Amino acid sequence: MLVMGTSLGGLFADQVATECATRAMAGASLGAVIINLQQTEQDHKMSLKFSGKSDEVLVGLLAELALPPLPKALHMVAWPPAERVLVPYDANGKRLAEGSVGPRMWLDLRRGAPVRLSKQHNHQGAKQPNSIHVGSRKGQKFHGKPIPNAGEAPGLGTSMGRDEKTASVKLSIEGVTMRLGIWWMEAAARGGPPMLPVVNAKPEFEGSRSETAPNKAPAAAGAAAQRRGSGAGSNRSGSGGSAKTK
Repeated sequence: MLVMGTSLGGLFADQVATECATRAMAGASLGAVIINLQQTEQDHKMSLKFSGKSDEVLVGLLAELALPPLPKALHMVAWPPAERVLVPYDANGKRLAEGSVGPRMWLDLRRGAPVRLSKQHNHQGAKQPNSIHVGSRKGQKFHGKPIPNAGEAPGLGTSMGRDEKTASVKLSIEGVTMRLGIWWMEAAARGGPPMLPVVNAKPEFEGSRSETAPNKAPAAAGAAAQRRGSGAGSNRSGSGGSAKTK
C-alpha cells in the first residue's frame, strides 16, 4: 500500500492504509509506505516513511530502479467532451448482465440535469459533517446532536456542469457540492464498473419517445434547484436530442 500526500488524519478511508500497516506489524503483509511532507500519527505503523514532496521522491525512485526519467513535457489526458452518453446500466445504476438485450440508459450530466446518488453511496459510513445528512434516518444524531433534515435527504440534486480545470463534473447533492471525475463518463459508456455512483432522477432509455424530442438543455431546472439551496428534486428529465453523445 502506497500512501502519498495525506496526513491520515481521521477519514474512514484512512483504514485502507492503516489496516494494511497493522497486518504487517503482525507479519501478515508487507505493509504500507508513506510519502508526506509532515509527520502523521500513523508513521510508526509504516514499513517505510519518506519525508518530502511526492513528485521528488518518486522521481528519485525512478533513478534508484534504473528506469527512464520522466519526459519534460508530460502527456495530458484529453477526455471526450461528451456530457450525455448511452450506458449499459439500469435505472438504479446497476450494470446490465452480459448478453442482456435490455435498452441502455442515458446518463445525462449536462448542467442542470436532475440526478440522484445510487443507493450504494457511503455518506453515513464516511461520517463527514457536511454530508452526514445524505441518506440519514429520521431522528438520527451525529456526535450526540440531531442531524438537520435527517431522513429528508435521500441524495437528490442537479449537475452543475463540467469543470475542465479539475477534470470533473460538479454536482449539487442535497445542498452539498460534490465532484464526479470526467473519466466516469467513459467508464460508464463501456460498462466498466458494476455500479454507477450517480444516475438521473428520471432516467431515460434507448429508443424512448423523448429520445427524438427537440433538444432542450436542462439548465433552467438546475437554476431553480440552486435557488432552493438544496439542489434536490426536479420534474425536468434533462433529455436531449437523438445524438448518442452531447
